[in-house]
Amino acid sequence: MDPRATVHAQTPFEPCGHVFVVASVDRYRRYARELCGPHDAVLEIGCSSGEATVVMAKRAARVVAVDVSVDAVERTKERFAALAHVSVHRIDARNPAGVAELLADPTLVFLDIGGNALLDNVAFLVRQCLRLFAPRALVVRSAELAALSAMTEVVEPFERSPLRVVSHANRRRFAMQCLLDQSESCKVDIRVFAVYRFFALRTPACRDRLEQMLADDPHPRVKRLAAAGLAHWDDPPSSARPLQEESASADGA
Repeated sequence: MDPRATVHAQTPFEPCGHVFVVASVDRYRRYARELCGPHDAVLEIGCSSGEATVVMAKRAARVVAVDVSVDAVERTKERFAALAHVSVHRIDARNPAGVAELLADPTLVFLDIGGNALLDNVAFLVRQCLRLFAPRALVVRSAELAALSAMTEVVEPFERSPLRVVSHANRRRFAMQCLLDQSESCKVDIRVFAVYRFFALRTPACRDRLEQMLADDPHPRVKRLAAAGLAHWDDPPSSARPLQEESASADGA
């Protein structure tokens, strides 16, 4: 182990085995080499062009790599087209139910949405991974989270972890709670994401929340998208075009 690394926990966090927080790409890929084994099912969140995926694919039994970028996913799909045990998908990892459908029980989770990603964005996904899955290790690349971890002198032991894994039967309920939390975020882009998800799901609870956002959200873009979603609520479920057109109009205004 690098002598500069700070070790805060001598015992594993249950039910997740260990959490590794790194700042550098080199350390992230090193853990991919060291942790992945022939029996592992690996979930990689933020695969980008697939450089770390290559390392995982050489060692693990299965790799499911996801990214939000269309271009990155297309390039990475082509790169691994000949490997049956590697699949690449375009999905926003803030959609926990969608991620869990791709790989229900990963033994390892690697999370890298950009080393300079804001701490709150990283923390949301870390929480989501710890609540959804019980991997033997979670590896996170984040400069801000690494800095925070390095500054942490004392961690008070907990009597009962608030990050308990939800059962498979309760995953959709947890996903909806995550979405409701996102709809109340202080960040506009996260609330916009929530509007899109509400429109895609179209449950009564989603409609109720969209109506609340239309009435109460302070940002005009969120209001316009919520109004567009409600106006087109009865359109075919596969259609997101009204919101896309409204979003484009709002961005160009």
